[in-house]
Amino acid sequence: MAYPGIRPEFSYLLHDKKVHELRVFGKVWESQLTWGDKTRVLSEVMTELSLPPLQEWFCILAYGSNACPAQLIHPEKGFETAVVVKTRLFDVLPVYAGYITKGGKGYIPATLARAKGQEIESFVTLLRKDDLEKMDRSEGRPQVYQLVEVHEGKLFLENGKELKPIYAYATTDTKGLFLHEGQIIPIHEVEQKKVKEWHDKTKLAHSETSKWLTVTHLGGVPPKTFEQMF
Repeated sequence: MAYPGIRPEFSYLLHDKKVHELRVFGKVWESQLTWGDKTRVLSEVMTELSLPPLQEWFCILAYGSNACPAQLIHPEKGFETAVVVKTRLFDVLPVYAGYITKGGKGYIPATLARAKGQEIESFVTLLRKDDLEKMDRSEGRPQVYQLVEVHEGKLFLENGKELKPIYAYATTDTKGLFLHEGQIIPIHEVEQKKVKEWHDKTKLAHSETSKWLTVTHLGGVPPKTFEQMF
């Protein structure tokens, strides 16, 4: 079990504000976890919790803070249960979005952009319809972020299975993303403090998201559930 305030480096089941490591060897719902003092299978635990089969949940790419348990249980989202699965993302990177949040300690959120030849560790969140609606509200869909199908990049589970299509939240063109010297700014390469310094010194340019990523905006929920994606 891990502390909810820190993003784990492994797949996990989040339930009742507790993080349980998932040992993924084959199908995700057949993963093993320690539940109480016993080793259990995820699908059995979910049945015990009266949750629908994981195959029916929606799979959304999680980047930035959205893979962190503390973010998922924060009142803004208020998730009781989520399954977060470690993945590998190719040719697309999380980058700094094109705006600073309001408030005294405003920060720069993340969005996505193409990055040919690059790869990064990432996660996907598996969400029920009600939780997807909570995510919509917390992401400010559709004014701030749109739920999209990403037509670039590849996404793989730890078991080698490719997830496609890729569903994710990306900023609207109005919010866009920041550029430094004409280039995207990957969040894993540059600290937030440095990007805010560039912003204060007017060294950043604003660009529309659609110039850096090819997507289709989704209306409502994704057309495919987790099982249908691989």
